[in-house]
Amino acid sequence: MRQATQGHMNLEDIGKMATRANVKTVVLSHLTRRVGTDNYTPWAEEVKKHFSGQVVIAKDLMTF
Repeated sequence: MRQATQGHMNLEDIGKMATRANVKTVVLSHLTRRVGTDNYTPWAEEVKKHFSGQVVIAKDLMTF
C-alpha cells in the first residue's frame, strides 16, 4: 500500500500541474488498482476540479 501513497502523484496535484503547464489533455495511466471496480471516472472528475482540459483514462494498447 505504501506504493499507492508514496509512489504516485495525487489527483489534485496532477490537475494543478497540468493547468500550470498549459497542456490540453491529461492522460491518467499506470493507475493503482481499485478493489471491486475498474471504473476510474471519479479519478478523472477529481483532476477536472483543478484542470479545464480533457482528461483521458488510459487503457492497455491505446495510442495517442
